[in-house]
Amino acid sequence: MRSLVSRSNRVVTVTNRSNGTITNVQVKFGPYVASQIWETNSAESVVSTAPLLNPVPVVGAMRGAQFTLNGHTEATLVNNPPVLTFTDEGGVRWSVDDQGVYTELGSGT
Repeated sequence: MRSLVSRSNRVVTVTNRSNGTITNVQVKFGPYVASQIWETNSAESVVSTAPLLNPVPVVGAMRGAQFTLNGHTEATLVNNPPVLTFTDEGGVRWSVDDQGVYTELGSGT
Protein backbone atom coordinates (compact mmCIF):
# COMPACT_ATOMS: atom_id res chain seq x y z
CA MET A 1 0.00 0.00 0.00
CA ARG A 2 2.90 2.36 0.62
CA SER A 3 3.50 2.61 -3.10
CA LEU A 4 -0.10 3.69 -3.64
CA VAL A 5 -1.27 5.35 -0.44
CA SER A 6 0.33 7.18 2.45
CA ARG A 7 -1.69 8.74 5.21
CA SER A 8 -1.86 10.66 8.42
CA ASN A 9 -5.06 10.65 10.47
CA ARG A 10 -6.79 13.25 8.31
CA VAL A 11 -4.83 13.13 5.05
CA VAL A 12 -4.51 10.28 2.55
CA THR A 13 -2.18 10.69 -0.42
CA VAL A 14 -2.79 8.39 -3.37
CA THR A 15 0.05 8.10 -5.86
CA ASN A 16 -0.39 6.29 -9.18
CA ARG A 17 3.03 4.74 -9.79
CA SER A 18 1.84 2.76 -12.80
CA ASN A 19 2.38 3.65 -16.47
CA GLY A 20 -1.37 3.96 -17.02
CA THR A 21 -4.21 6.00 -15.62
CA ILE A 22 -6.60 5.17 -12.83
CA THR A 23 -10.10 6.61 -12.75
CA ASN A 24 -13.00 7.32 -10.42
CA VAL A 25 -10.59 7.66 -7.49
CA GLN A 26 -12.15 8.21 -4.07
CA VAL A 27 -11.18 7.90 -0.41
CA LYS A 28 -13.87 7.44 2.22
CA PHE A 29 -13.45 7.43 5.97
CA GLY A 30 -16.36 5.13 6.80
CA PRO A 31 -19.43 7.09 5.66
CA TYR A 32 -17.45 10.36 5.39
CA VAL A 33 -15.89 11.67 2.18
CA ALA A 34 -12.88 13.93 1.90
CA SER A 35 -13.63 17.62 2.27
CA GLN A 36 -10.66 18.74 0.16
CA ILE A 37 -8.77 17.04 -2.66
CA TRP A 38 -5.60 18.37 -4.31
CA GLU A 39 -3.48 17.09 -7.19
CA THR A 40 0.02 15.89 -6.29
CA ASN A 41 3.13 14.90 -8.19
CA SER A 42 5.15 11.70 -7.77
CA ALA A 43 6.99 13.25 -4.80
CA GLU A 44 3.58 13.72 -3.10
CA SER A 45 3.85 17.52 -3.24
CA VAL A 46 0.62 19.42 -3.91
CA VAL A 47 0.72 21.00 -7.38
CA SER A 48 -2.88 22.10 -7.99
CA THR A 49 -4.14 25.60 -7.45
CA ALA A 50 -7.79 24.56 -7.22
CA PRO A 51 -9.36 21.55 -5.49
CA LEU A 52 -10.26 18.48 -7.53
CA LEU A 53 -13.69 16.90 -7.96
CA ASN A 54 -14.77 14.05 -5.69
CA PRO A 55 -14.41 11.36 -6.91
CA VAL A 56 -11.35 12.32 -8.92
CA PRO A 57 -12.16 11.43 -12.55
CA VAL A 58 -8.58 10.61 -13.69
CA VAL A 59 -5.18 10.29 -12.02
CA GLY A 60 -2.43 9.99 -14.60
CA ALA A 61 0.79 8.00 -14.41
CA MET A 62 3.17 9.25 -11.71
CA ARG A 63 0.52 11.70 -10.47
CA GLY A 64 -1.63 11.60 -7.39
CA ALA A 65 -4.27 13.14 -5.23
CA GLN A 66 -4.27 14.21 -1.60
CA PHE A 67 -7.58 13.62 0.22
CA THR A 68 -8.21 15.57 3.45
CA LEU A 69 -11.01 15.02 5.93
CA ASN A 70 -11.69 18.04 8.11
CA GLY A 71 -14.11 18.74 10.94
CA HIS A 72 -14.13 15.35 12.65
CA THR A 73 -12.87 14.18 16.02
CA GLU A 74 -9.90 11.90 16.49
CA ALA A 75 -12.29 9.17 17.68
CA THR A 76 -14.28 9.45 14.45
CA LEU A 77 -11.09 9.08 12.43
CA VAL A 78 -9.89 6.08 14.46
CA ASN A 79 -13.27 4.35 14.12
CA ASN A 80 -13.50 5.06 10.38
CA PRO A 81 -10.19 4.16 8.72
CA PRO A 82 -9.79 5.31 5.12
CA VAL A 83 -10.61 3.09 2.16
CA LEU A 84 -9.45 3.95 -1.35
CA THR A 85 -11.47 2.88 -4.39
CA PHE A 86 -10.42 3.26 -8.01
CA THR A 87 -10.79 1.70 -11.46
CA ASP A 88 -7.72 0.48 -13.35
CA GLU A 89 -7.13 0.78 -17.10
CA GLY A 90 -8.64 -2.66 -17.64
CA GLY A 91 -11.95 -1.46 -16.19
CA VAL A 92 -11.58 -3.40 -12.93
CA ARG A 93 -12.70 -1.64 -9.76
CA TRP A 94 -10.49 -2.01 -6.66
CA SER A 95 -10.57 -1.08 -3.00
CA VAL A 96 -7.52 -0.69 -0.78
CA ASP A 97 -7.92 -0.60 2.98
CA ASP A 98 -5.71 1.14 5.52
CA GLN A 99 -3.64 -2.05 5.92
CA GLY A 100 -2.79 -2.13 2.21
CA VAL A 101 -5.07 -5.01 1.32
CA TYR A 102 -6.33 -4.83 -2.27
CA THR A 103 -9.78 -6.26 -2.99
CA GLU A 104 -11.09 -6.64 -6.51
CA LEU A 105 -14.62 -5.30 -6.70
CA GLY A 106 -15.19 -6.41 -10.29
CA SER A 107 -15.87 -4.38 -13.40
CA GLY A 108 -18.44 -1.64 -13.64
CA THR A 109 -19.07 -1.39 -9.86
